[in-house]
Amino acid sequence: MLKNYYKDILKIITKKDGGREFYQNTIINEIVPFLSNTSIKFKVLSDKEINNLIHQERIRKFKDLLKQFFHNRQLKENRMRNKLQELYFIEIINNLNIGYV
Repeated sequence: MLKNYYKDILKIITKKDGGREFYQNTIINEIVPFLSNTSIKFKVLSDKEINNLIHQERIRKFKDLLKQFFHNRQLKENRMRNKLQELYFIEIINNLNIGYV
């Protein structure tokens, strides 16, 4: 929608790193007036609100990382425990079999 509305100031700039910018920075100041003329409901966030959202996202990612770490650790411990149990069971069964022979 904005692309069609602001054809004259939109342009594609290819950066050296392969990324693309689809607008000039001047269009940022035009977004609020444009949305005010439409039926789109929006809220302009303050810097503090944006920082809170970023902080919440970082916390969520950190929690996910911790869950993954401890889940992987638990899987390793379970595998190790299962191997040890198997070794001990084999030893116990062999000792029982020796007693019955």
